[in-house]
Amino acid sequence: MMEFNNPFECAEYEVFKNTFLQCVDLNVNFIQSEKLYDYWEHFIDFAKNVFKLEIPKEPKSGISVIESNKIETKYIFNYDKASVSVVLGHKGYNSFQNVMQRHLENIITYFKSIEVDKIQSFTYKKDNIFPFHLQDESSLKNILGFVFRSDYDDMIKGNESEKVFKLEKEKKIRLNDECDMLLTMGYDIKNKNDINILFSLSTEYKPIKAFSLSELTDNISKLNKIMFDAFVNMISVNIINIMKGEK
Repeated sequence: MMEFNNPFECAEYEVFKNTFLQCVDLNVNFIQSEKLYDYWEHFIDFAKNVFKLEIPKEPKSGISVIESNKIETKYIFNYDKASVSVVLGHKGYNSFQNVMQRHLENIITYFKSIEVDKIQSFTYKKDNIFPFHLQDESSLKNILGFVFRSDYDDMIKGNESEKVFKLEKEKKIRLNDECDMLLTMGYDIKNKNDINILFSLSTEYKPIKAFSLSELTDNISKLNKIMFDAFVNMISVNIINIMKGEK
């Protein structure tokens, strides 16, 4: 199993009552089976067994999308590019254990149905948006200080200006020789009264040698914990208390 270096203080994992998470995006690239010649037939069986869906017998393309707007969940199966993605909106994600584990089980079932046992790489991203009301020209600095801990708000402090309506700053952190985490902090001024503070965390694991399908869930779970630790360590206690429902 692959090990990743966690540069953040380990935080006790918990599922928050409230969340600012807007999107979770997992994309997995796989090694296609050299033995499989009837992919679409296998995909039809998979969709019927897992999603209870009847898929047309003749494929329109090498891309299939299964989605539910009600629960803000989308699967994208791209056999031509050897990838599968699951994209979850605000309503579609509660926690890694309660939600993402189930989606990973579906993805693994899909891989097994098309005889895939090697994973090339994956990316895992979480986008957070904190909406605020701008009271005056100086309030942006106060809002940034309210959202981020003082150790990290300097990444974007000092750049606030009424002429700059959208700003994003990135910081890349190496978790091992084959894995990076990208932290993106910024803001988006929607109008004279409203502003969104942006905070995205993205990990990419791209090993030189493909790894076993059996390691996929463990690798993503480890990176999810590092992303959680990064979030908890970078976000201020003000936001944590709101997420806990204490404010």
